[in-house]
Amino acid sequence: MVHKSISEKQLLDKIRDKQILVIDDAGSSRDLIRSVLSELELMNVSVTHNGLDALDLFKEQKFDLVITDWDMPVMSGIEFVIKIRSQFDKQALPIIMLTANIQADMVKMAIAEGVNDFLAKPFQPANLQLKVIKLLGSRA
Repeated sequence: MVHKSISEKQLLDKIRDKQILVIDDAGSSRDLIRSVLSELELMNVSVTHNGLDALDLFKEQKFDLVITDWDMPVMSGIEFVIKIRSQFDKQALPIIMLTANIQADMVKMAIAEGVNDFLAKPFQPANLQLKVIKLLGSRA
């Protein structure tokens, strides 16, 4: 858990109601991410297992942040990013990409396509929390 200063507590109060979408084909990863977010009292979390289903969720709901895995069946995380960026820019919808296969060329490609931040799997929960706070806090 990230140590919370007074200003961080105020920031967490501002981001508490944000809507977050988690896209990952591994149930254990989705559960871990949801748990990490709940430690920040971020409870408005939707989950799905591929990019195609995620695009369908955007037809029904507005999201403030997406956390997506790269490698998934049906539609990968990078394919999702390419499609969603035609609707939302980097400021309107921050995206954190998770991947176990983090290589420099992949990072460059993802950033060029509109990913805001990266996190290598396996990740430390505090690192994900810091990235979420940074991205949501810049929009609070």
